[in-house]
Amino acid sequence: MFVGRNDAGRPVGVVDAGRLLTDLPNKIRNALGITVDVNLLHEAGREGSCDVLEIITPAYAVPISLRGRYYFRSGSTNQELTGGALNEFLLKKAGRTCAPALARLKEPRDADDVAYALRRAGLPEADEIERIAKAEKERKEAEKGEQAGKKK
Repeated sequence: MFVGRNDAGRPVGVVDAGRLLTDLPNKIRNALGITVDVNLLHEAGREGSCDVLEIITPAYAVPISLRGRYYFRSGSTNQELTGGALNEFLLKKAGRTCAPALARLKEPRDADDVAYALRRAGLPEADEIERIAKAEKERKEAEKGEQAGKKK
């Protein structure tokens, strides 16, 4: 990823590149728990030489969450993964399938049911599904609280 280029890919530069060079890796590590390389490039732009930052992110075998939520890029927007789509994504990234474990469930009502079935099958993904289910419940409760506050 490049910071300091316009939509056409031409260098336009960044302000205070030196500070960003040290701040970006720390902010990314704190928010996502991953490490990235940030390189300072000097490129010729319209106004002469300008600074462009190159952010190199290695591929990870496990999904990376942002504040306990998972997103995927769809066209020009980011979509949050929730519910069944999130379960499917996590299991796919882990190279597992929950079909045998979930076959025992008549109708899984929510992520807790899925986590229970996975735990009984001895699959380690149960911990991640439980964590996500808890975060999802907390988010829904917070949204209900916000809506109740708006109605007053």
